[in-house]
Amino acid sequence: MAHIQINDSAPRVQYTGSTSLGPYNVTFEWFADADLKVYIGDTLKTLTTHYTLVGAGTNGTRQLTFTTGNGPAASADVITILRDVAVARTSDFATAGAFQ
Repeated sequence: MAHIQINDSAPRVQYTGSTSLGPYNVTFEWFADADLKVYIGDTLKTLTTHYTLVGAGTNGTRQLTFTTGNGPAASADVITILRDVAVARTSDFATAGAFQ
């Protein structure tokens, strides 16, 4: 598994005022492409159908590009990119058991 440094940054970025397909810089880290949610306005977009990503698990270039015909339609559209990682317990502790 790749190790990346997680910086103290907001896991969300927004862009307004462009009908461009991108690329749009993602200013925070993520481990897997499925960890990101992308919206145009209030509409959730689908990875590989509506957009592609570069840079998961890296400290280098991290960008989103919309696929042809799936970018923002108007210059006033708001693009929101956010990290949404499922939280799961990976340890199971016995009730009233020793905790070491």
